Amino acid sequence: MLYSNNNPTVEYRVNIYICRNSLSEDAVRAEKENTENGKRRNIYWCYRQSDAKIKWVDNYEIVINGEKLNILNDSYDWRKDKN
Repeated sequence: MLYSNNNPTVEYRVNIYICRNSLSEDAVRAEKENTENGKRRNIYWCYRQSDAKIKWVDNYEIVINGEKLNILNDSYDWRKDKN
């Protein structure tokens, strides 16, 4: 794990992982963790990234490398990106 960052209410934590791969490009994965019960869910997965810049917009919205997500409902996966 690269680092963790709590939301302003400290109810959730976002854990950032850099997935290093010697055969292909690095990737960034982020998971939301409920700090009360420990449940986790992937919310961000992006190939060809080696760093993660995150910023909390409010209690439940976060921007990870330019992708704005509501951590309660949203997720981003580069494999499903239509751009």
